[in-house]
Amino acid sequence: MNCVNYVKKTVCMALMLAFVLISCLGAFATSENPKKLGILASSIKTTDTKVEYIEYKDDGAYFVEETISGNIITSDFYKISNGEKIHSSQIISSVSGKNVISRETDANGQVTTYSVKGIVSRDTNEKSIVPYAIRTDNYSISLVGKKVTIASAAMAITLVSNYIPTTGAEDIIKKAIVVVAGAVGAGVACLPDYLYVTSALSMHKSVGKIYYVYDNDYYLDSNKSQLIGHWTFRHRSGH
Repeated sequence: MNCVNYVKKTVCMALMLAFVLISCLGAFATSENPKKLGILASSIKTTDTKVEYIEYKDDGAYFVEETISGNIITSDFYKISNGEKIHSSQIISSVSGKNVISRETDANGQVTTYSVKGIVSRDTNEKSIVPYAIRTDNYSISLVGKKVTIASAAMAITLVSNYIPTTGAEDIIKKAIVVVAGAVGAGVACLPDYLYVTSALSMHKSVGKIYYVYDNDYYLDSNKSQLIGHWTFRHRSGH
């Protein structure tokens, strides 16, 4: 399956996973204080095809709306002024091989193009084995490139991730925010550059079909002391 078709089928399923990794987006506020920079965690709303949130920048608050259509993500930024939303810029992102190419147009019509991609790093030192598993993988996922929006980063993560459904991805994000923000109390918390994963793969057969099951534990640190949750992802092979 080529990358474009893969993303058409799964990018909305991975929507928000990259939120855990977007440290370059800034910090995440745990209160309604508009002086804090970054995304307001309580403002995040998602569906299978859309994500909305409020982000505080140096020049004030912005409402961000990102819509997924096939392998295209359209991200619109609205400056919040006196309770009104004024459109200020737009980013259109799409897949090119293993990269996500983003084209940003600001209020003056100036266009900037850049790319984002996900990188998987295998941990060859850790030897933890789950008894029932075919194999146990230990790895981390990071992003390289200019990380601007939640959805475009999620698309980059989708290209290097295994079968992450919407509910699991959203839970990972929400729990990561709670853990990190809670560690520093009220105020601003920067999320890490990496998401650390221990993934146990097992296989089950039923009515002529083979099911591969990924039991994944997600951590916010390489020592794997900050567990944010355990999720099971299922993939069918055969017809």
